[in-house]
Amino acid sequence: MDCVFIDESLIELEVHTLKHCQKKGCRYNKAPVAKHPLKLLLWGGISFRGATPICIFNGKMQSSDFINILNRNLLPFIRRVFPDTHRLVMDNDPKHNSVLTQNWLKTNSIFYWPTPAQSPDLNPIELVWHELKTYFRHKKPQTKIQFINLIGKFWEEELTPEKCRRYILHIQRVMPHVLLNNGYATDSLLIFCLN
Repeated sequence: MDCVFIDESLIELEVHTLKHCQKKGCRYNKAPVAKHPLKLLLWGGISFRGATPICIFNGKMQSSDFINILNRNLLPFIRRVFPDTHRLVMDNDPKHNSVLTQNWLKTNSIFYWPTPAQSPDLNPIELVWHELKTYFRHKKPQTKIQFINLIGKFWEEELTPEKCRRYILHIQRVMPHVLLNNGYATDSLLIFCLN
């Protein structure tokens, strides 16, 4: 397969509260809890030949920001890993379908393969984002630096080409469910975990 599946995701550093028991009448000094948990926006991609570089960005992404990420991360990856032919698969987010983005794709000979609206089942990187969020629940980073370092560690050590292939092959298993559901989203994460 020569497809590169890309997407963005919001990852939040979850804060879990602990239950505390104390004797009646005793004062409890509650530790401060972050009012606004740390959130990071990520861009990344997977293919049969492995993962693209991961990119962490701030704020709402516009078409011009998206193109900068594609220039720095996707274009070198495609030229290095898919020198002959490729297909880029991404959802139909407005910044992906903007005139600016579409012109950039044509100018750089990126062969874009559009997907239907609201089709997370057809982009296996959604499974990567799900695994990454689960990874953080187990690792429980406490600071922004730990959070960023764990993203890099997951992307470099956990997201192997074999795992990318397994996620991409998942499309074959979920496609009959998408068809039965008239093209709408399914419980693909559940299907993936159970099979």
